[in-house]
Amino acid sequence: MKKGSFNKNRDSILRLSMIALGIIADAGLGFFASKLPLPLFLDTVGTLGVAASCGVLPGMITAVLSNLLSCVYDSEAVFFGVVNALIAMYTTYAVSKRDLFRLKNAIRHILIISAISVTAGSIIQWGLIGEPHLPFITEVIDAITKATGLPRPMAFLGFNYAVNIVDKTITLSLALLWIHYIPVSVHKRIYDGGWRQRPLTAEEKRMIPSDG
Repeated sequence: MKKGSFNKNRDSILRLSMIALGIIADAGLGFFASKLPLPLFLDTVGTLGVAASCGVLPGMITAVLSNLLSCVYDSEAVFFGVVNALIAMYTTYAVSKRDLFRLKNAIRHILIISAISVTAGSIIQWGLIGEPHLPFITEVIDAITKATGLPRPMAFLGFNYAVNIVDKTITLSLALLWIHYIPVSVHKRIYDGGWRQRPLTAEEKRMIPSDG
């Protein structure tokens, strides 16, 4: 086997391994969050990490397959694969324009992916499922509506956005830790691989940790 072919196969195995780790992270943390008495999801840590490290296609694959795997403990999880795929798409775009390790950019990213999650998730929850995905959220918005007189959809959107900001803050923090601790050599092999099919931008280069 030629050296070039060997390196290409090794790089493909590396990307597939990253996707597999992302799927396990999403499904595993999502299962953990489902057992907490809190309205958290934590099911996009792997998706964010893979999208930022490997590009849009691996990120979307991670999003969809992790939601399919999550059907083991949540039969409705498959519907939210679209939401996580949209987050993967935006994250890939964002890291090409901004350094997410900077606080201002991280806050901006959290607000935007929270909005994506709330908008797409609301359409799925009310259009396909017919009610909020988590019973806890149903109880809270009923209490908000009763106490304030706000329309139920408005109470749902406001509370859901607040929940998502907390969830995505934790999620992005964990994803950035993942990216930070990936060895520099692995980062470079992923970025130099053919799946990205475009030159590395200046912001993406800054996302790669230095050897020092």
